[in-house]
Amino acid sequence: MTARDLLTVGVWKSPRSKPWLESNTDEMIRDITSTALTAPLPIQHRILTLLHGVGVPMASSLLMVWQPDQHTVIDVRGRHVAGSQRRDRRPAPDTYPPYMEYLAVCKAISQRCSRSLRTVDRALYEANGRPAGTA
Repeated sequence: MTARDLLTVGVWKSPRSKPWLESNTDEMIRDITSTALTAPLPIQHRILTLLHGVGVPMASSLLMVWQPDQHTVIDVRGRHVAGSQRRDRRPAPDTYPPYMEYLAVCKAISQRCSRSLRTVDRALYEANGRPAGTA
């Protein structure tokens, strides 16, 4: 992944993140993203959070762009999906369920509905207050 790739996805996900994303060096971006994208699935998103300006939601966005059939975006509008499968039905602001747990729930919905993971992602996003296609 290049700095341009990181900025393109990052600004789409959260325009406010641009200054932090820009503070990553080309070498840092290349090394961290190449490590993450070849790592086992359960730790890919964690490795990406080593980049400045990349938290779990941004990491999930980067992974979704890279492999939309394997990853989905976790954010404040979709986090309750996994939370509804757990005891903490109302997650605290700015907290997220574990990404792999969220991904498993979304994949189960995808399979049950015979829709792509990306279609499920967009439907969850739209169902939670924003039209699909907006970050």
